[in-house]
Amino acid sequence: MTKYAHISELEDKTMVTVKEKLQERMANLGKPNKIIADNEFNNIEIKNFCRENNIQIQFTKPNTHTGNSDVERFHSSLLEHFRILSVTQKEEFIQSKFV
Repeated sequence: MTKYAHISELEDKTMVTVKEKLQERMANLGKPNKIIADNEFNNIEIKNFCRENNIQIQFTKPNTHTGNSDVERFHSSLLEHFRILSVTQKEEFIQSKFV
């Protein structure tokens, strides 16, 4: 099992958008063997997409953060990086305009 993570900005969480992003990911990086997803994505469209593309999909247990702890940790790290970047960029902007 690899710990590779891939992020994409979603305009919305409709299945059309999610499937488009998955297809882009597959075109650029190849097909994943397995996807771990929250239950908000537990629907027939995503299940059919995964079955058609021979991708195993696993849904986390509802109301348990430990069931998806690797993803939760990644989200936490990602948000911290975004916070640091926004502070750094704000400081660089201020310095470029006022120093």
